[in-house]
Amino acid sequence: MKPSNPRFSQVPAIFLCLFMIGCSPSDQPEPSVQNAVEPAPAAEPAADDLETSVARMAAIGYSYGGSYSPDAKQIVFVSSGAGVPQVWRAVTDGVGLVQVTTFDDPVGGVLWSPAGEHLAVSVAPGGGLNTQIFLVPAQGGEPIQITEGGQVNNWLNEWSRDGRYLAYSSNAAGNGGMDCWLYDTESGAARMIAITDGIGSCQLSPDAQRAVVWRMQSRGNTNMYLLDLATSSEQLLTPHVGLALSNQAEFVNNDTLLLSTNIDREFVALARIDIAADGTPGPVNYIAGRDDADLDSFEMLADGKIALMWDAAGRSELAYLDLASGEVTAGPELPTEIAGGMDASPDRTMLTLSLSGSASPTNVWQLDTSSGVFTQISDSAHEGVDLDTLVRPELMTYTAHDGLELSGWLYRARVTGSTEGAPPMVLNFHGGPEGQ
Repeated sequence: MKPSNPRFSQVPAIFLCLFMIGCSPSDQPEPSVQNAVEPAPAAEPAADDLETSVARMAAIGYSYGGSYSPDAKQIVFVSSGAGVPQVWRAVTDGVGLVQVTTFDDPVGGVLWSPAGEHLAVSVAPGGGLNTQIFLVPAQGGEPIQITEGGQVNNWLNEWSRDGRYLAYSSNAAGNGGMDCWLYDTESGAARMIAITDGIGSCQLSPDAQRAVVWRMQSRGNTNMYLLDLATSSEQLLTPHVGLALSNQAEFVNNDTLLLSTNIDREFVALARIDIAADGTPGPVNYIAGRDDADLDSFEMLADGKIALMWDAAGRSELAYLDLASGEVTAGPELPTEIAGGMDASPDRTMLTLSLSGSASPTNVWQLDTSSGVFTQISDSAHEGVDLDTLVRPELMTYTAHDGLELSGWLYRARVTGSTEGAPPMVLNFHGGPEGQ
């Protein structure tokens, strides 16, 4: 339940790794597309007009963070299609798209209440850090601000399953940390349920009697705690020595937890924790993991299945876990290299994902998990940029001086005409320290 996870904070996950020169793109599926914007035609810049080309690349739009309506017939998401990022709504069969909000300030995230009445929307005044949360009537009406404004910062976490409570992180207490809060839609009151010294967020149990509190102890070191909301007592779920990452937690039911963690292992994997009748959590038991990839996120599906999104050397790969048998099978190939913001429909047969890549602006897609068919919901603007000319990299591996195998993505420049010597090169080193 890390704040960088779009499921909880709705912080933009914009993966625009786009380049103007390169090799031909690989074949991709042709999804059903509903355009979020209709860019006006423009004259192509001169071939040597680098400034114009770079400006057009920088202006490429984005859409992310899909959230389903209770009947799973509509999806809301954030899009830059109107200039300032706002909430848009689309029908899941690819017909119709409507701009929902018209804030002067950029929207950072949106979550549709399971009760159907409200959209929880985070808005950043002036594009700054003091994000505020509004309830926007799903069928139209005036937004209601539920956070106090001013210098207070707030992050969306999630709705309770009945839609009564909205969990969010806030520094409203003034203690310097992002504490866990609950807003009650029936009473209109908010209360702090857990204090953190730094960054924190929370995930509610199905009956909203418990919560998992995620806390960052330091960079590269996180913990999760089981919180009893009636007594405010906490129990550590992820004991470990040294550094370890525990990123996401989901309640299967009131007594069973799934979480992603790398306690006592190198790569993040999926684990299970059972909670005894007296509320005591059991040990961390791994149920799905890889020796060559981190578990980036997971989502519960119908029929006891779990969608697993792996980060394999920086590229996303989808798989499915059968909880009953423990069998992991490969999912369909993704239309782009990078996936984030995975969220299931209420009946858990469909997934929304924010997909992006080397030649693909960030867009909201839908996956039918039974058929494996992807449908593109948004179409982010890329005026004047021919996506087919953009570089698609190849994965390269090499050995460090101490024998450790490293990897990197190589973008080969498209060379036209005669050249002497090697072309210019850019090296971008990245390595964590806490992740790939």
